[in-house]
Amino acid sequence: FQRRDLFPEGIDWDENHGRFLLGSMGRGSIWSLSDTGKLDLFVEDEDFSGKHPVLGVRVDPSRNRVVAVIHNFDDSTPAFDAVASYDLDSSARNFLVRLDSIGAPGSTKKPVANDVTVDREGNLYVTNSAHNFIWKVTPDGKNASVFTESTVLTSPPVVTKDEHVRPCGLNGIVYHWDNYLLVGQSNTGMLFKTNLRGDQAHLVKISTPLVGGDGMALRQDGALIVVSSSKAWLLRSSDHWRSASV
Repeated sequence: FQRRDLFPEGIDWDENHGRFLLGSMGRGSIWSLSDTGKLDLFVEDEDFSGKHPVLGVRVDPSRNRVVAVIHNFDDSTPAFDAVASYDLDSSARNFLVRLDSIGAPGSTKKPVANDVTVDREGNLYVTNSAHNFIWKVTPDGKNASVFTESTVLTSPPVVTKDEHVRPCGLNGIVYHWDNYLLVGQSNTGMLFKTNLRGDQAHLVKISTPLVGGDGMALRQDGALIVVSSSKAWLLRSSDHWRSASV
């Protein structure tokens, strides 16, 4: 399929409805894509559509919803960083939670809400690429907080020389069914594992740095897919993600 103004950044598969859901940077909306290539508008939200891009999207089938991250890239206008939830049947909004005022007090850098995942209980975890921490939002969207600011997440040195990637820290994030999170860091190429209390994080030992790594997906066979603008990596671990090989 082609859509010249779509610029899809996030993607997830909606098994119950047999379609992909795409987040549009160009339109600031969410689109459905059938397995035959038919593209339809799914969510157009007056609070951000046409103004701010949609980045990460994650289907949460057990709660019949899709959650999406919104970020305003225009530094000349006020920050807008949020995560929103929509019903998979009706596309009606369940909630929209603003994140831009939570955490990083006194920092002159605007936050960059980037990607999102959902745990077994329905909690949402959103990466902040500018400040290298993770937000947590309760299943009903009524409470948002900083989940972890572990120094482990800020310790690796930036290695990329790509001016577009250098400012981008924590990016892709997935929930593992053994009850922990895996999080990628674009500008260092590192991968982290953190528990769901937010008080323990460690660097996953990997055979090849995933420099520029962006979106991530965990396959049913336990393999982790990490994609950048130019390649995709497939990683496997035999020790519960203390280490991994490409």
